[in-house]
Amino acid sequence: MAMMAGYLQKAIFQALNSENAITALIGVDNIFDHEIKDAIYPYISIDNWETFDWSTDSEFGEEHLFDVLIYEDKPARENLQNIAQKVVSALHDQPLTLDVGVLINLRFESASFAEEGRNKLQTARLKFRAKIEYNT
Repeated sequence: MAMMAGYLQKAIFQALNSENAITALIGVDNIFDHEIKDAIYPYISIDNWETFDWSTDSEFGEEHLFDVLIYEDKPARENLQNIAQKVVSALHDQPLTLDVGVLINLRFESASFAEEGRNKLQTARLKFRAKIEYNT
């Protein structure tokens, strides 16, 4: 069984980076696979990835749960919520192409917004679920 997470993550990065409405709000090259200590805000990271076997008797597949996190240093949440809406539009039910495997579905599941720490950093956590079948 191959791990398809890397192929899915690559397709997600491509989808988000090619969405002009997102890059207009966060800038170019401001999407990462981890939290950045000395970041220029706002930025996006893809994190908390889980992979599960989604195989049947006849097909091999995987289910992926992951978070898209948005970090903003401005106190108002309007920009944060606007970015979150653009991310959901760019990913939810979109037919992303993977280098290996076939994306069966990619679904937005939930969002939460919070203020973190002394610096009042605003964060959005968007939860997604994806299902992939292997190319055989």
